[in-house]
Amino acid sequence: MTYAPPAGQPFSYPTQPATPTPKAKNTIGLIALIVAIVAFVFAVIPPTSFIAWLPAVVAIVLAIIGLTRKDQKKGTSIAAIVIAPVAWIIAIIVALTATLFAVGDAIDEAGSAPSVGSSVEEPTQGSDSEPEAPSEAVIGDAVVNDDGVSFTVTGMTCGLASAGEAPFDADASGEFCEVKLSVSNGSSEPISISGGDVKGFIGESSYEADTLTSSFGDDIYLADVNPGLSTEGVLYFDVPAGQQLELVELSTLFGFGDGVIVRVS
Repeated sequence: MTYAPPAGQPFSYPTQPATPTPKAKNTIGLIALIVAIVAFVFAVIPPTSFIAWLPAVVAIVLAIIGLTRKDQKKGTSIAAIVIAPVAWIIAIIVALTATLFAVGDAIDEAGSAPSVGSSVEEPTQGSDSEPEAPSEAVIGDAVVNDDGVSFTVTGMTCGLASAGEAPFDADASGEFCEVKLSVSNGSSEPISISGGDVKGFIGESSYEADTLTSSFGDDIYLADVNPGLSTEGVLYFDVPAGQQLELVELSTLFGFGDGVIVRVS
């Protein structure tokens, strides 16, 4: 039932509730999220993990600023403030692991280059046969170290000007020698194998594998191999132009025996 207003007063109509104003985009929060993602990418790559904390700090600061913005969306700022610390922690772990390998490489380099020759005792007078020199491992031969890890060089190609695929590609200072190999863990414990465990030699000079382009299976530079399993590796060694590796040596991390050596040229 409709009631008429008192005499002399206008008729009033019901009013509609005010529509809430939508929140504006949080540009600073979006920038913080992008920088946090960059920090995460840097963190998982060993060469850049040492500087991943820089974008992580920037992302955290920007995310905090984005959270203080009134009437603006907070989702990107919250995501950035979660991703950035995680990236920082991963960067610390990766950097410490890379440092550990670098220290191990430095200790290995303190020794001299391996020698593939072996002395042969001269036969005594009256011996029926001369002693045979031990055979030298070559491409295609499987050699096993004292830890039960089998190592086979399956091929080598030298004279490459560049290696790898973007974004993990690099140009050689001289020329790259590509060494393809397989590693089989015949021990009873898991092992970690990296490009730093494999060295190339030309005469008395030793060469390390390039950290950016070398890989084991789907892993960049470093792979874990459980007992009874194997992995394929492709390593790139930067050598002077016109030269090629003569020897390749594998020394598994924390191994107590000598490295195994294969002649590749």
